[in-house]
Amino acid sequence: MVSGAESLAGTVGPDIELHANHERMKPFLRPGKAALIAAVVLLAAALVIAALMVSRTAESGPVYQGKSLQVWLREYHRSRTQVGENGTECLKAEEAIHRIGTNGIPTLLQMLRAKDSALMSELQEHDNRYLLLKVNSNPAWLQNWDASMGFELLGQDAEDAVPALLEIYKQNISGRSRMATAWSLAGIGRAARAAVPTLVRAATNSDPSMRPSALWGLMGIRSDPAMSIPVMVGCLSDTNRIVQALAFRGVVEFGGEAYPVLTQLLSSQDVNLSRSAAGTLIRLKANTVGQTGLDPRSEEPLSPTKGLSQ
Repeated sequence: MVSGAESLAGTVGPDIELHANHERMKPFLRPGKAALIAAVVLLAAALVIAALMVSRTAESGPVYQGKSLQVWLREYHRSRTQVGENGTECLKAEEAIHRIGTNGIPTLLQMLRAKDSALMSELQEHDNRYLLLKVNSNPAWLQNWDASMGFELLGQDAEDAVPALLEIYKQNISGRSRMATAWSLAGIGRAARAAVPTLVRAATNSDPSMRPSALWGLMGIRSDPAMSIPVMVGCLSDTNRIVQALAFRGVVEFGGEAYPVLTQLLSSQDVNLSRSAAGTLIRLKANTVGQTGLDPRSEEPLSPTKGLSQ
């Protein structure tokens, strides 16, 4: 015999079970601490995965005294930043990088192509990058800068890398990659003169983020004054004060080569350009160059990694 209760359960059992499941699920359905914790855990997991993806760049390629080029570059970067170029560790790392020499160019190019994931890039816009190093010890921006230091140390010996550097610059992988690539070209110096036309075009680009890197490149390469100096003089009236400062420093880097070009620009039909040229000549002749800390007579190219924050 079926009892009344059993009969009732047989009639409405599914509805009662559905109700019971709903009651058990309520803590998970309501937004509260559990949901918040779950979101935080998921975000942390995504961050770790993104960091691992960025850091998976293999430390392959040339090795010296048991350390890869990437390790030597990082040690050089850290020692140069914290102690200075004459520090023991910095000099040791510099020697190692010179020993590796042009064999390291493929690795340096790979480092310039490094780009953080979308998530890591977003976090970098809202967090101190040194805090992010706790999660990602090999972020793209640091690889980019390390690579530019490597090219600076190689100097004109890296001339064969110029076509590849130009390709990376044109790809505009990221703002940091583009800037580091321009620094790399500047570090190579006059041997990178093939990059001048590209940098001249970038120095007049409507995108304001393009102009500083282009001027750094032109300043370090210091070649083709007839092409480079008019662009720099034109940038003296830029609305961006950083661009203005870099443009004047660029003219100073050309030293005596700048005077004939500036004199010719005095008769330019572009009134703003002629005025900027006149002002530049006055500043140079007034010896205000000494206040910039630059010697226009120096034959050494301006170090592209000095004078800028990380």
